Amino acid sequence: MPAPAALSPPAGRTPQGANQGRAVVPFIRATKKHREPFFDLSTAIGAPAAAGQTTLSPINVPAYGFLRGLWIRVDVSGFTGATAAYGTTATGFDFGLNAFSFIGLFDVNGAPLYGPFASSFQSYLIGKYGGYHRYFDARVGDSTFPTTGNFGEWFYVPVELVRRNALGSLANLNAAATYKLQLTLNSPANLYSTQPAGGTGTMRVRVWLDAWAQPPATDLLGNMTQQIPYAHGTTQFWSESTYTIGAGNQIVRLLRVGLYIRTLIVTVRQTTGARMITNQATSDAMWPDPVQLFLDGFELVNIGQNFFWQDMYGLYNTTPNNIDGQAATIGNAVSGRDTSVYVFQFMDDDSSVVGNEERNRYLPTLQSSRLELRGTFGANTASLSVLTNDVAPAGDIFCGSTDNQTI
Repeated sequence: MPAPAALSPPAGRTPQGANQGRAVVPFIRATKKHREPFFDLSTAIGAPAAAGQTTLSPINVPAYGFLRGLWIRVDVSGFTGATAAYGTTATGFDFGLNAFSFIGLFDVNGAPLYGPFASSFQSYLIGKYGGYHRYFDARVGDSTFPTTGNFGEWFYVPVELVRRNALGSLANLNAAATYKLQLTLNSPANLYSTQPAGGTGTMRVRVWLDAWAQPPATDLLGNMTQQIPYAHGTTQFWSESTYTIGAGNQIVRLLRVGLYIRTLIVTVRQTTGARMITNQATSDAMWPDPVQLFLDGFELVNIGQNFFWQDMYGLYNTTPNNIDGQAATIGNAVSGRDTSVYVFQFMDDDSSVVGNEERNRYLPTLQSSRLELRGTFGANTASLSVLTNDVAPAGDIFCGSTDNQTI
């Protein structure tokens, strides 16, 4: 089918950018958003007490345009009793958000872009606090985990950094060399502290591609278009490091340095691996009050715990007094504060809204940088899980408000 002829402007009017020697039409204006499903698997999770984990074969991400991210939906159904409770000591009381015991996204050469993580609870934290959507919670539309053991939840695996100009979205045009998503379904024994009654359940996993289309060479007015996203090749990574510490005054040197740091999500856990103990006060007491973050001896952060909660409320709409619970049967509060989880972010330079940033606050680090978390940790503290979101730029990514107009 031949391409449509270029449109002619109305008499006496010349469209902006047409035949005026102007720059090409920006990618974000020339492209179109594209989403499509590409994976759907339902599997029996068996007699709950006996069922094990299920490792899926690597899932090929379909080649299409420029990859922005992946949406993952998990639904558990089929249980008919009313006895289930979520969260076990072994899985840190993570309330059914640990549907996967392995999750990772790998580039076309097999290098990790996202994770891999030993629990999808980390994916939940990244979706909620990573700044890729105005607000995000895995449980929206499924505000409770009922005692039947049936539940639904969302996860988002980000590739793109900034919506305003598609920064970070990566070319995905070669069907012979695909990105790969790897998942392992968790066992019911790890999902539930009290196993569901009512026979065999089914876990359904669906995945959608989130992408930008490849723009046409010219728009309908004949203007040339930008064929690749802004600063194409700029890549972000999410990784996890675990630091064994104890109670008392600690200086924790964070070892994931060498790139621009966008976000740090820190979870403090006790000796059992749980981030919650028996009550809110005891759990919160594990976190330093105040806490400090230093880079090469410069104090970046020095705030008290309550101040930290208020800051997270203002940025992420997490209700300060509506936490996700202190016992294995609680954990249903959408947008509630996640106990023992604290976020250091460097992306609120766009009207104090996290995400869609202009990159002016990204924290530059070298391999030799000393990035240190300091504070006095409370009783029961055993380890810190630190999710690091760092960025490898391709060219100048710090172009302020004009970044959606030019390369």
